[in-house]
Amino acid sequence: MRHLGEELATFLIANGCGTALGEDVFVDFLPNDPDTAIAITEYGSRAATLGVEAAERRFQVRVRSNDYDNARALALKAHQVLCDPIEPIKQIADREVIIQSLANPTKLSLDETSRTTFVFNIYVVALHDY
Repeated sequence: MRHLGEELATFLIANGCGTALGEDVFVDFLPNDPDTAIAITEYGSRAATLGVEAAERRFQVRVRSNDYDNARALALKAHQVLCDPIEPIKQIADREVIIQSLANPTKLSLDETSRTTFVFNIYVVALHDY
């Protein structure tokens, strides 16, 4: 079983947000190149409930582009793909997960080369993938 972050990245790519893992969609880091890129990073999550095999995992999605409007549009699209409040249960790779937005896409920064980064956070309820 792949890392859940990789599965989410692949899901974004399959739904038109990016081209390929390691090309313009990354897991756990955001390299300096390319200018337009998406990064998915896992961060602190709540512990599993006793007796339940599923756990809540939290991820931050960063979207960067050298064009403000493109960065914002891509962040909104990625958020829509992952965080549908009508249908929060998604088939990601070989498992079903529940995804909920913790924050809407928000401008985080403008770097020294005029690239804008937007971020949003999600939590994912999934079976453990030790």
